[in-house]
Amino acid sequence: PAPRFVDASTGAARILPASAAPSEVRLESQDGTLLLSIQANDGVTNTLTDAPTLAGHATARVLITAGSNGLALPTTDLHFVDEDCETHAILLPALTLAPGEQHCCWISTVGATYLGDPSEGAANLDILERGLEPPWKTRQPGFEVDVFAGGFQLPVALAFVPNAGPDADDPFLYVAELYGRIAVVSRDGTVGTYASGLLDFNPTGAFPGSGEQGVGGLAVDPTTGDVFATMLYASPGNPTVHCPKIDRFSSVDGGRTAAVRTTILDLANEPQAQSHQISNLTLTPDGKLLCHMGDGFATLAAQNLDSFRGKILRLELDGSACADNPFYDANDGISARDYVYASGLRNPFGGEWRAADGHAYVVENGPTVDRFARLVAGRNYLWDGSDASMANFALYNWNPPHAPVGLAFVQAETFGGSGFPASSLGHAFVAESGSTYAKGLQNTGKRVTEWTLDANGELVAGPSIFLEYAGSGRATACGLEAGPDGLYVTELYADQGANAIEPGARILRVRYVAPPDCNGNDIDDTCDLASGTSSDVNANGIPDECDCAGTTYCTAKVNSKGCTPTIAATGALTVGAPDDFVVRATNVLNKKNGLLMRSSAAANLTFGGGKLCVQPPIHRFPPTNSGGSTTGLDCSGVFAQTVSDAYLASNGIVAGTTAYFQFWSRDPGFSVPNNIGLTDALKVLVCP
Repeated sequence: PAPRFVDASTGAARILPASAAPSEVRLESQDGTLLLSIQANDGVTNTLTDAPTLAGHATARVLITAGSNGLALPTTDLHFVDEDCETHAILLPALTLAPGEQHCCWISTVGATYLGDPSEGAANLDILERGLEPPWKTRQPGFEVDVFAGGFQLPVALAFVPNAGPDADDPFLYVAELYGRIAVVSRDGTVGTYASGLLDFNPTGAFPGSGEQGVGGLAVDPTTGDVFATMLYASPGNPTVHCPKIDRFSSVDGGRTAAVRTTILDLANEPQAQSHQISNLTLTPDGKLLCHMGDGFATLAAQNLDSFRGKILRLELDGSACADNPFYDANDGISARDYVYASGLRNPFGGEWRAADGHAYVVENGPTVDRFARLVAGRNYLWDGSDASMANFALYNWNPPHAPVGLAFVQAETFGGSGFPASSLGHAFVAESGSTYAKGLQNTGKRVTEWTLDANGELVAGPSIFLEYAGSGRATACGLEAGPDGLYVTELYADQGANAIEPGARILRVRYVAPPDCNGNDIDDTCDLASGTSSDVNANGIPDECDCAGTTYCTAKVNSKGCTPTIAATGALTVGAPDDFVVRATNVLNKKNGLLMRSSAAANLTFGGGKLCVQPPIHRFPPTNSGGSTTGLDCSGVFAQTVSDAYLASNGIVAGTTAYFQFWSRDPGFSVPNNIGLTDALKVLVCP
């Protein structure tokens, strides 16, 4: 399909104003080779020149030149479809240019535009002019990202309510904020405080550095709704020393606020410091907790089974060690080794259970090499202080590091697959936070990547970018969970905050929206148009065979029996064969006269106690009777009106015309002048 130049706020075509010397919006490669030109014509249409395909990919820019009358443009979008049938948009800023003045924008891979200069030989992405909102871009077709909730301070983890209530204000998920709060977010995105003041020390400090400590991971008991949280606390003997623990919170108001707080595991004498602290919690299908423990910058502790640090712990929900743990032995008393599920880890931030093979997986930060690994009970992952040791048992290593901090599996066993397509089920998703508090676009992090594993947990494909940051601010990916209707990720920082700890971070939701297939041929409509399988005479991005069947608009008037009359059509409105287009109204009063109205434009006018949806002048078809029940008054009536080829020809209606239809009928249940019935309306493109 042809590229479309549209108003960003309305989606309507943007026509450049006519002038003696025409204005132009020119898409070109960095060496000036033309890709696309949109030039002012007569003030009613634009002249579009679509240049031949380049031999290879190239950096692109937009050069906007004002005509002899100057040029004022609102924010506009330039939409086009690539060779893979994927739709892209270039986001152009609002501009006011003097006659002959030029404005140059460099284009990022996600369509954001950056201030440029025509003399520059290479892209300059320093000054963002217009970007995405939110500033994140999905890189897989069919997925969309939106903001679910906001206003958080350093949200490091989230956990869903397993059986959330259906109401808008029911608790839906919990968010752990690093500096001592657990937030509760309802289904409608409203944010409240579940528990606060959880830390008994001041966590603020250098960032990165001593300020990176506090609350870590979350899990929710599906039976009781209790919330488990990991965190550090000040050692009573020396408050400057911080030790890890797990607290359990119970509620008496349906999970909206915590009423009882109980420490279920207190790891005194196991000091931890910033980042390398207690973190992720995973609730496994057998009702156990897996708890991730950083090494606290004590490398040797990771190899010592008598230390909790540098381990994955496995425990019961009351905090006791699981009796079937690999090193459990109650005969010599309960100590750290009785809790150990896996050892030899440095900083295992993220983890999740994979149903396909019954194993947990972990993503871990190393000094300059990061690790993605499958957890095996009793295994030593051999962290010894060296980057080389991070290669042990790794499915994948990031080198240079990307700081993987969150891991989720989209799987049928978790909320039915989160609404993702079957091709995505079983895939792993990893949040890569990248460098601490980094600004703008980054090559190493600030993204969520997608991974494919086989039945045995071996890596088949990945990482491929699934979601990436596309702005000029500080936001990055951190907490990650598969939810009922998509994949949820927390921004660690407020995107445009003054510092790392300023509130304002958000929860993003990535949802799958099946591409439109209006003609039911199992091919994306965009691909039908791109391949020429379908035509699009009105250039609205919808195959003509679907436009010719009609789309409804406007609001019907509820009749005197409380029914809402509905308009619909069968067949296609064409000037040639097949001659099969019939407009119908159902749910109308029985035994009443009515007729179909046609116009060349839509309207939304108050009329007869309802809405007249077709703009005068109006052509009226001959009256008909609705039929239906022979006695009483009900909503069993139906109107049907054929719109034939002969009718189109006799009224001068040609292919490419848009027709608007609405049924009018009598309704004696209302007083004059409102004693009429009105359906909703139908907009139909007349096709060849």
